[in-house]
Amino acid sequence: MTEQTQLAPAPAHEDERGLPRWVGRTLLLVCLALFASTAGVFAYLRTVGNSADLKKATSLTLYYTLKPQTLKRVEVTDPAQVKDLLDALDITHTDPGMVYGIKPVGYVEFRLPDRTFRCNFFSKTQLDRANWGQVYVSPRFYEKVCDVASRAEGRRIDVLVNGN
Repeated sequence: MTEQTQLAPAPAHEDERGLPRWVGRTLLLVCLALFASTAGVFAYLRTVGNSADLKKATSLTLYYTLKPQTLKRVEVTDPAQVKDLLDALDITHTDPGMVYGIKPVGYVEFRLPDRTFRCNFFSKTQLDRANWGQVYVSPRFYEKVCDVASRAEGRRIDVLVNGN
């Protein structure tokens, strides 16, 4: 007669594969935490708006520097001027995500009825939208902003130059 051996049941603290039960629970909690944090990021990005929101601005404030390191600003509230600037804002593409190490010289605040967005000029065709990412535009917007600042100062102003 052959002797049959019976396997002993797994201890209460292990599953049928011999893994401690806390391993499975921990993996489940990690997966749930990752899902919740991803959902939170998407929800946050919906609240900060998208680049198309910039075109809905009701007024703009342009900032630039003069010598000796004086920050100047020009409020653009006239609907015709606002429309002219926003018509020049041709967004070619965007690159969401924060960028570090950019030293802003000139910047523009886009005021909407419920919030304000600040965009730093990084180049003639690139704006860095604070806490959102890069917005790439045609150079026409940069030229229009420089024109408005130049009219306010009575001489040529380049918003990318520190200390005009």
